[in-house]
Amino acid sequence: GGHLPGRPDVPPGAVRERFCPRPEGYDIGKYCRRVFSMYDGADCTVELKCENGLMDDIVDRFGEQVQTGRYDSSHFTARVQVSVSPIDV
Repeated sequence: GGHLPGRPDVPPGAVRERFCPRPEGYDIGKYCRRVFSMYDGADCTVELKCENGLMDDIVDRFGEQVQTGRYDSSHFTARVQVSVSPIDV
């Protein structure tokens, strides 16, 4: 008794609603592309120098709209929007 029918993992009195509403215009994909780890700092545009073999990884991480350019015969650059994490000095 006391649990939701068919859901023994849900304790009695559990809230089944969202804790807070999703912000208007929130895009989880965009958020995940710019937040690498556990920090959500200020947004910043950076230019990465990458080996050519990483192109698919960069596109997977930042999306098909990522701005890229040739750096030299074995590297390319990618301009991406990221969240800057704090640095301990």
